Amino acid sequence: MKNWNELCVYGKEISSEDLKMIMDTATSHRSFECAVREMPLDFKHENAFKFSLQLYHDARWVKIDDLYGLRNMVRVALYKNCFTHEQLKLFINYWVNSEVDMFSEMLIETDSLNFENLVDGLIGLQGSDINPKLFFTLSESSSNGREQTMLRISYDVRENWLLLEAWDEKNKASKNDEENKNFENVAMILTLLRKKKKLEDLLEVANEEAKLELNEKINELIAALSEFNVIFIDGKVTHQLF
Repeated sequence: MKNWNELCVYGKEISSEDLKMIMDTATSHRSFECAVREMPLDFKHENAFKFSLQLYHDARWVKIDDLYGLRNMVRVALYKNCFTHEQLKLFINYWVNSEVDMFSEMLIETDSLNFENLVDGLIGLQGSDINPKLFFTLSESSSNGREQTMLRISYDVRENWLLLEAWDEKNKASKNDEENKNFENVAMILTLLRKKKKLEDLLEVANEEAKLELNEKINELIAALSEFNVIFIDGKVTHQLF
């Protein structure tokens, strides 16, 4: 178990001893897929998320707290798991506010999710399509320790897959050129939405004179957002292109 880059294990089950042997060799240059149907439910290893890519088909042994320590992962996929809706909501909030890059992509199998509740409280742009449901936001990090500040949360209603993605604002969101045309102004839209939210927060504590000026600035931002085909419906911010 010394010279390998990619490893995939299939079968009905795997022992803790075999898992430990594999994970003892984990590095950020190796990828590991455990496609066995049953993992030891009491398994734990400090290197379980130290691969560049890790895919666990039976992730019931993974605790939500294990995910909070992720750093600079490329891809994490967790299929069968025990996460609750509330745990996922709290984790997403932590990810958005993290001071460091945690991962580029995380795929989580879920039961039916209330997507609107999942993203409630986040400043962002919600897609109008029924499937997949999309939500774009920017990292709330206040430091320079995070490069992947553009965040996308998507939920496949039919397959019950939750996908979290992060990338540098300067990079394209997709390999599909047509799709990128839809997303090309998202970073600017999110920046304007964040400015709007800050002004609205100031509005709540401002005196009457200041409120007039703040309302004027807010209306200017709304006008600018409308130039990007942004639509405000029942408190949600959507875009006609997705």
